[in-house]
Amino acid sequence: MPVEFLTPEQRQRYGTYTVEPSDAQLASYFYLDDTDLERLATKRGSQQRLGFALQICTVRFLSTFLVNPTLVPSGGRTKMLAKLCKRVRDWLQRRSDAGETREAVTPKNT
Repeated sequence: MPVEFLTPEQRQRYGTYTVEPSDAQLASYFYLDDTDLERLATKRGSQQRLGFALQICTVRFLSTFLVNPTLVPSGGRTKMLAKLCKRVRDWLQRRSDAGETREAVTPKNT
């Protein structure tokens, strides 16, 4: 993205968290929808899933990716970790329940 029109101070702040997001901002930008969860399911480890989730939320909040994803403020990391654990657990349960339902209604070849 062109940044030549920004002041030096604005350029320095661009694409970074300058302050801890408020509770309202965390609620508005730090969430995972079903599409996000589908993408997260393709990631191997919990650290990779958390990092990917934080980047998704960072793009929503800052409209750009962080060069260093560890620079997400602690409130955002904590909130996303809690949400991620709950959403992934719920999503996996829904997938499991759907699989059990599918197996129950699928005729078996005998």
